[in-house]
Amino acid sequence: MDGARLKAVRLQLGLTQEAVAAATGYTDRLVRKLENGGPVNYQTLNDFISYYRLMLSRVGTSSLEPDISFQTLSMQPEPERETIVRNWFEQAYNQRNVDYVAEVFHPDVSLIAEGQVLQGSEVITQRVAAVLAGFDPLQIEVESLFTQENTVIAYWHVTKTHSGSFFGIPPTGRTISIRGSSMAAFQGNKIIEVRDHWDVQDLIAKLT
Repeated sequence: MDGARLKAVRLQLGLTQEAVAAATGYTDRLVRKLENGGPVNYQTLNDFISYYRLMLSRVGTSSLEPDISFQTLSMQPEPERETIVRNWFEQAYNQRNVDYVAEVFHPDVSLIAEGQVLQGSEVITQRVAAVLAGFDPLQIEVESLFTQENTVIAYWHVTKTHSGSFFGIPPTGRTISIRGSSMAAFQGNKIIEVRDHWDVQDLIAKLT
C-alpha cells in the first residue's frame, strides 16, 4: 500500500494523525500503520479514502494530491474480476454497447434492484437498453472497487442527460448526477447475481 501518498495528503490538509483517527473512528496507531504501508482490509482503506475525499472537496484540490483511490493506494494489479466489472460499466454504458451483456453475465443471472428480484440476462439487456434510451449523453465513472471472495463491489458516479422517456417521465433535457453502488457475485468469470443500490427517489425528484 502506498502509505507515503496517504501521509502526503494528510500533511497537505494540515491534519495530525490524531485528528484523522478521531474523525474516522480509528486509532492513531492504525493511521500510522496505513502510512507505513499497511496491510489493512478493504473497508478500512475505503473509510480513509472517503474521509480524505471529503476533506479535499472542502478545500479544493488545485494544490493538493487529487488521486486518492483504492487502485492508486493499493499499488496492486487489479484482479481479473474487478477488471470485468470495470469493463462492464465502460462498454455497456459509456460505449453504449448493449451486446456486451452476454460477455459478462451468466444466462441465469439474478438482478436485485429497486425492491425487485428479476431473473435472466435478458433482464439486464432490457435494463441497460432502457437507461441508454432515456439518457444521452451518459458517462459513468467507477470510483472504487473492492473484492471479497467471489464478490466485487463497485462504487460509481454517473452524469447523464435526460433525453428520452424514463420511469414514465417524458424527456426534460436536464443533466443530473447520482451516486450508487453495484455488487456483483461471480460464478467462474460470469456474474451470477447483481445488486444495484441507488436513490431512485432522488433521480425522480431531479427529473420532475
